[in-house]
Amino acid sequence: MSVISVDHLTKDYGHGRGVFDVNIRIDTGTCYGFLGPNGAGKTTTIRHLMGFSRPQEGSTSILGKDSWENSAWLQNTVGYLPGGGDASGRSVRDRVFADDGADARSKESRISEYAVKSF
Repeated sequence: MSVISVDHLTKDYGHGRGVFDVNIRIDTGTCYGFLGPNGAGKTTTIRHLMGFSRPQEGSTSILGKDSWENSAWLQNTVGYLPGGGDASGRSVRDRVFADDGADARSKESRISEYAVKSF
């Protein structure tokens, strides 16, 4: 079974921008790197997989569920942390545990504990 499926995904933003007829299959137990230059459509494809955007053509699915039709379920089930960061330059860890008065060791311990509980 494909855990992640992208079938003929097309989203045209005009002027040659977007994704065009993208096909991807990622099966259970597969490690997959999604790499490409800026503007190649990585973020657009991920946004479709997460159900944030509706394909103009084609479809995307995770665990056999159509991404657009099941967007609420996906967004509550699948973790997605967009890149880019924020203007402050703080790390994700710093944003998650910001200004709570805990010392660094306590924060690291809580991060480890959270990671174990999450998986």
